[in-house]
Amino acid sequence: MGERRLARLNEEFDVRLERRFLEIHPETPAEGKPVSELGYLPEQWGRMMENLERMGKAEGIVFSERTFTTNSHKALLLAEASKEEGPEVFEALNEGLFRAYFGEGRNIGDPLVLRDVAKAAGVPAGTIGSRLNRARGVLRRELGAPDDEGASRG
Repeated sequence: MGERRLARLNEEFDVRLERRFLEIHPETPAEGKPVSELGYLPEQWGRMMENLERMGKAEGIVFSERTFTTNSHKALLLAEASKEEGPEVFEALNEGLFRAYFGEGRNIGDPLVLRDVAKAAGVPAGTIGSRLNRARGVLRRELGAPDDEGASRG
């Protein structure tokens, strides 16, 4: 939703956008887990989803019913790697990941889902594997975690 709001602002103002990735539930296993295990009371979850749907409707976004949540770590790595392919590819991937998770209810922690979304966004097949390792270090620094090399040095 923020993407659409920022696009409208950019029509009137010269907006410079720098994305910072955020892993909301890093403890979620890659295969995902039921939203009922997130610790929200059913009434609280219902209100949150009602608010999300209301805001989405104002932006022309339709959300699928969410019964599970996924681990977004690999999706964030893929997004970071796709930046090197240029803004068009990055934006297409960003929108594709959003649509896959929120609109289609797909598990963006699943490498096959990520490959499908990346291919549809125009991310070259060779980029996916080769740049993920480099992006992993960038993302770890953005999230405030030591990189693997720094962690091994103690």
